[in-house]
Formats: sequence, structure tokens, C-alpha cells
Amino acid sequence: MPYPMEDSSLVSLGDRPSVQIWYDSQAQWLYVQWRGSYQERAVGEGWEFLLRCLHQQPCAKLLNDARFAATGWAGREEWAGEALFPQLAAHGVRYIACVYPVALSARFSLDTMLDSTHQPFVAAFEDLATAYSWLLQR
Repeated sequence: MPYPMEDSSLVSLGDRPSVQIWYDSQAQWLYVQWRGSYQERAVGEGWEFLLRCLHQQPCAKLLNDARFAATGWAGREEWAGEALFPQLAAHGVRYIACVYPVALSARFSLDTMLDSTHQPFVAAFEDLATAYSWLLQR
């Protein structure tokens, strides 16, 4: 299980080349795990899949795990922060806990993206356990 919380009750909502998504019925949020290198088409498909999952399973919270992202958004960070994250808010997401990628270029990309994000409220964390704990308190 990619989620280290023993009490977690995860239901897989599916996966795409760049993302896998679960619903945590205990915490009542989506757990989204991004992986691989940035490729605009794959990430776009992953983003559309995430929005479909939110339509299928509405949640006010999202645990965004980017530890396995290998590269950044290749200059599209501000656009993602300004255009994509507000779509999450429009789908009812109020809080996002992001776990930093290990890859430095992807980490820088996430920071740049978050600097351009005004909604929903997003906090970034070094590890999954801390992000999980923070999100539980919201």
C-alpha cells in the first residue's frame, strides 16, 4: 500500500500514466499520487481524471503526493497555479496538503506553482505523515 497510515481505508478510483487516485473513506478525502516525468499530455489527462474523480466523489480535502514526480512543469507552473488549482476549488476542494517531490527540479516547480495559487488553501510538506496529520486537522 502506498499510504503508510495503517487505519486508512483506501478505495482505488483508478490511475493514468501520471497519476493514481484513491478515496480515503475514513478521512473523507482524495489521495492523489503523481509520478514520472512531466509530459503535458499525460499530466493533462491526469488532471482531467482528477476532476472526474472529484465529481464522482466530492471532497473538501485533497492529499497531493508528488514524491514520485521526476520533473517539473517545464515553465507552465504559473499557469497551473492560476488556472488548475481554482478548478479544484470550484469542485469544492478547500484544503490541499502537498508532499514535496524528491527531485529538485520538480520541487522547485511545485513551489513556483503554489506561489501562483490563490485558492484553495494549499500547504506543502516534506513528508507524507506530516501532510496527513495537518490535513486531518482542517
